[in-house]
Amino acid sequence: MSSLLLSLPVFIPAVCIVLAIPMAAGIVPPNWFYGFRTRKTLSDPRIWYAANRYSGFYLLAAGTLSLAVWCFLAMKVGSVRAAIPGELAMATFLLASVVASFVRLNRM
Repeated sequence: MSSLLLSLPVFIPAVCIVLAIPMAAGIVPPNWFYGFRTRKTLSDPRIWYAANRYSGFYLLAAGTLSLAVWCFLAMKVGSVRAAIPGELAMATFLLASVVASFVRLNRM
């Protein structure tokens, strides 16, 4: 199995965690490149910061859970056999964080 495939369940959640921390801390200013960017969040700085805080927390949780699941699976069945289930878990957690972010945004 490709080493790239084996590294994805660790690399992508780690990148998500690194990107989520400034968002959750509320230090990412409104911009067109980084953050939870929608017309609604870009229209009002208060909405931007609130939506990005929630989105950052959700993304941080998704990344952390993804890493935890992959580590658990890798310890139980080995890293090669854990790669595909780890990637599925990661995709599920990331999708859940996006859905939760939009649900929260619609309540603002």
